[in-house]
Amino acid sequence: MKPLDRLSEYLGAIEKRLRLLALTRGIAVTAGLALTLTVLAVLVINQFAFSNPSVISARVFLFLGLAAAIGAAQVTTA
Repeated sequence: MKPLDRLSEYLGAIEKRLRLLALTRGIAVTAGLALTLTVLAVLVINQFAFSNPSVISARVFLFLGLAAAIGAAQVTTA
């Protein structure tokens, strides 16, 4: 095997590991943010006795918060 081929394989393996690391970190941050936003939403809608409008607005808040976080992560990594 040529040294250039070995170098190419080595760099490919490093690239694969870095991509996996970035993916797992992104999943961890997204899951942590989802948990945090859910707890915040529950604390707020608990004050309104889990009425229908408060639950719907908490769902919208959670959806928009996660969408904004994922969008910001995509912009910063691009």
